[in-house]
Amino acid sequence: AGPQAHPVQPKHYQEINNFYTATVYNKGAEVVRMLRNLLGATAFREATDLYFDRFDGQAVRIEDFIACMADVSGLDLSQFRHWYDYAGTPKLVITDERQAGHYRLNIAQSLPGAAVDAPPFMLPFSVALFNASGKPVLINGQAEHTLMVTQAQQTWDFTVDAPLDEAVFPSLNRGFTAPVDVEFIYSDEALSILSRSDTDAFNRWDALQRLMQRTLLNRIRAAAQADQLGQDALPQNLSAAFGELLHSSAHDPLFVAECIALPSESYLADQFRENTPVEWIHHERNRLRLQLATEWESTLILVYTNQEPQGGYRFEAQAVGQRQLRRQLLTYLCSLNNPAWIQLAVEQFERADNMTESFNALTALSVSNDGAFDRLMTAFEARWRTDGLVMDKWFALQAQRTDDQALQRLEALMQHEAFSLKTPNRVRALIGTFARVNALRFHALDGSGYAWVADKIIELDGFNPQIAARMASAFNLWQRFDLKRADLMKSALKKMRDRPQCSPDLAEITGKALAGSV
Repeated sequence: AGPQAHPVQPKHYQEINNFYTATVYNKGAEVVRMLRNLLGATAFREATDLYFDRFDGQAVRIEDFIACMADVSGLDLSQFRHWYDYAGTPKLVITDERQAGHYRLNIAQSLPGAAVDAPPFMLPFSVALFNASGKPVLINGQAEHTLMVTQAQQTWDFTVDAPLDEAVFPSLNRGFTAPVDVEFIYSDEALSILSRSDTDAFNRWDALQRLMQRTLLNRIRAAAQADQLGQDALPQNLSAAFGELLHSSAHDPLFVAECIALPSESYLADQFRENTPVEWIHHERNRLRLQLATEWESTLILVYTNQEPQGGYRFEAQAVGQRQLRRQLLTYLCSLNNPAWIQLAVEQFERADNMTESFNALTALSVSNDGAFDRLMTAFEARWRTDGLVMDKWFALQAQRTDDQALQRLEALMQHEAFSLKTPNRVRALIGTFARVNALRFHALDGSGYAWVADKIIELDGFNPQIAARMASAFNLWQRFDLKRADLMKSALKKMRDRPQCSPDLAEITGKALAGSV
């Protein structure tokens, strides 16, 4: 979304260095994964084998790849090509209806914000049903169906093995079958049930995330309107779902770690189209974390203790999951600022036999107000200062600190012997992380965050315009903020663009961001 939006296969470009974006790589990969969902694993493999047989060693086009998929499957994929030709994320608005022995699903698809009227896309869409007890409900005698969505509006009628007076909840886009936005009005109870009982891992994760997002967005809007932090209690449905996941963590700790992670501040900010309440997003997110930690403190520490990997460091799936889960649990615990849990993090740091465990302890301590964080950051830097990849993590964690000394600290870090503006990954770690993750200080109301980042981008543009252009994308969505912040961001964009020495790379990004502004 935003002024830089473009299709997976752009028809033209202004500066080739700005061509290869997350849309080309990440969304492009999701589109290929959709083809696998459409064809099935066996036919997809046959099609990729055919593609290499025909074209190995040649320079070919996306059209040739799609042709192989069509030849093997016999499907007409001309409509599927729209995924490559139009910018934006399709939105599916879904409603359902019940009749005796029947269940109806209505799907309306659109492409919000499209510069031109887009035709309907072709996409697979997997669905299932669950009852209030969390048990699967058969539809047309099957546990799951993959629908082929091809029209602007479509309806499917299913026979269901459930009495009319029994509530049923749809599990939609199972396995993230298609990269689309799904709008369906779930009750809090339904999301809580799906987060505990859905047999699809993606939708279990998505249900809890939706429940957290709904709670946070309601609180953020209320806090912004009242201009004060909320006082409401932790919602019971959210608390129950969170606790259930903690108790089930032994089997798949990595999955639980992903589920209990709070939505990021940047994701929450993306849900606002105007007057983005930067401060309240930060404060209400912290308040929810504190409430969950308070409610489930004894369980958090119990699971943390039980999930300690045995037998020293191992690079295995279970051990990786345990380390990730312990990081999430310890972060919740440290948010309580209880000296016992601060000491627990310190002990993890000091006993760690691997970098991940020690850095996870630092990440957890970063949400506390304890001075142990600074002391251990110094120790970590002394241990890893010659390892560039690890120092990138160290700089990035420093850039996320939200206290009043944030900018002064950044300036000091730029003088660190391990930092250089001519090292792209170091720039991404320090300046990029500040602009993308530290919303509270980047969007400081006095404009100091914008000015600092803009000055660094201008300096970078003199010798690395590609990195400068990528950094400038932090200013893309200036129109979503209050008038004061919007004017400050717009001024920073003009300062970067209106220099005689501005590179074509940076000129394209800033020019598109400012398009239509006065």
